[in-house]
Amino acid sequence: MAEVSFLSPMYFLFLLAIPFVIFLYLLRTRRQTVMVPSVYLWKRYTREEQRYSLFKKILRDILLILQILIVILITLGLVRPAIPTSVKINNVVFIIDTSCSMQSKDIKPSRFELVRNKALEVLDSLDRGTNIALFSSDSKTRFILDYTADRGLIKKAINSLSPTDTEGKILETLTYIEKMNKKPDIIYLFTDGAFGEDIPSNLPMNIFIFAKGDNNVGITSVSARDIGIKGEKEIFINIQNFSSRERSVPFQVWEGERLVESSVIDLEKNDSKGITVGPKVWKSMVRVVIYPNDELPADDRAYLTFPKVKPSVLLVTAGNPYLEIVLSLADVGLIDRVDRFDLGMLPNYDIVVFDGTAPNEILPGNYIFIGKVPENLPLQLIDVEERPVILRLNSSHPVMRFVDFDGVDIKRSLVLDSFQGESLVTTTSGSILWSYEGQMGKMLVLGFYPEESSLIDSPSFPILIKNTIDWLGENPDPGMVSTGGIVKLRTKNQNEEVTVTAPYGVVKRNSDEGRLVAFGDTFKVGVYSFKSNLGVIDVGANLCSSLESDISPKISNREFKIDSVLNEEEKVNLDLWSFLAMTALGVLFLEGYLFYGGKV
Repeated sequence: MAEVSFLSPMYFLFLLAIPFVIFLYLLRTRRQTVMVPSVYLWKRYTREEQRYSLFKKILRDILLILQILIVILITLGLVRPAIPTSVKINNVVFIIDTSCSMQSKDIKPSRFELVRNKALEVLDSLDRGTNIALFSSDSKTRFILDYTADRGLIKKAINSLSPTDTEGKILETLTYIEKMNKKPDIIYLFTDGAFGEDIPSNLPMNIFIFAKGDNNVGITSVSARDIGIKGEKEIFINIQNFSSRERSVPFQVWEGERLVESSVIDLEKNDSKGITVGPKVWKSMVRVVIYPNDELPADDRAYLTFPKVKPSVLLVTAGNPYLEIVLSLADVGLIDRVDRFDLGMLPNYDIVVFDGTAPNEILPGNYIFIGKVPENLPLQLIDVEERPVILRLNSSHPVMRFVDFDGVDIKRSLVLDSFQGESLVTTTSGSILWSYEGQMGKMLVLGFYPEESSLIDSPSFPILIKNTIDWLGENPDPGMVSTGGIVKLRTKNQNEEVTVTAPYGVVKRNSDEGRLVAFGDTFKVGVYSFKSNLGVIDVGANLCSSLESDISPKISNREFKIDSVLNEEEKVNLDLWSFLAMTALGVLFLEGYLFYGGKV
């Protein structure tokens, strides 16, 4: 039998009104004794009074009882008696962890295989009418299946899942589920518990954990730094031991098919080591490999590429065939020409060239300014110099490689001065060719028009423009992304088809109207090759996650007792309060009728 509880027991104090009701009853109005000369005419009424005196006495006692009953009913309504009842589970959500650590083989055949079998077992144990929604959770929350009672469809969806090489984000999945219109009665989470943050205890969840080991060593970070000497770069690698014992791990770095570095790394338990390789010019894909013989292979390798991305160029000019020709000779992927610039164009191009025009202010980006400069540059216009005499060239700058201004005659030029950037060509009055690299981006300012100088006839002019395009459009960062991240590339044409060769197969994507293609299906560690009309670009996708490489479970199994955490509103018998109120009102009417109708 269900045990009754009271949600607001303090209102039992209202029962103290019962003695007050009894006290008022005792003070009720009594008849007065009056002397009369004769009762002859009252004899008939006296006999009737004697006949009904017992009934009226009983009736007066009933009124008292009814008044006490009203107090009791009001008190019961205030203390809110509750009867816990079992709740029928109609809507259930399954979350299956598909993050990288689920591939661990500390449990045979793997954590994920056992998780999948357990999910199918729980599915068979639920009532046939139960609606089930299915989610997978790794770096992304994937809504696999909406609420359905079709067991065959659910089993097929569960069997189709497989773990990815990405970092898990279970809490983001739970946040997504909390915002669903149709809230689940209970959530079943199937995981290895190898994530950093604990699950909130107030969520209606059954958590099934499948993990028992910590034997793993992983590559937790890979990066590269351009040291600024002839394209040489250093590669930085961090390797961490998550095992509870010492490990000696073979380590190799490959450039293409050539072995660059090989050694054995000794790691204490829970220890990490940083390794630097280079500096050198890396000419092909770099592959970092360790051989720890552990439970999780996905973090034992990492890839870096240094792709040469051909930049897209916007030329803003009223017309300059000389400039258009030399730009076409530079290593660019696309050249568009307009006579008027709009800021909305900026995101669609890697480099913008302003010929004889410039906006009042610019946003950060990569620019070439010829003959005119914006007002918000860290640059001061000193003068306009006729026939400037060149004193010095800054030949160490990449823009000035193989550029010679000897014998170049310039009709007139803007003379510039700045405490930022570098002067590349200096005259007696100041700079007439200036470069800048900083928070505003990268830019080159040419103070004179090439067609108003003999530079237009010199081989140095196309070399200068090509060097500038290479400098502005270079990609010093390695071509890599975290697994689950998005690779963004530009194509030569709008809505151009791009072929992506991924570690799991070949897929097609189309660029948008801005010639941008965004590819986010990087859920396996490896090299992703993007082939478009601009050529082939390789990008490495790496796990590099200390959270995911630490495969030891952080939480334990948890069983959710749905009846034990029902909130107060759910515990109350929904008809009990209204029933008590109506009963008290009925008793009040009965007392009034007996008092007035019965003429007590």
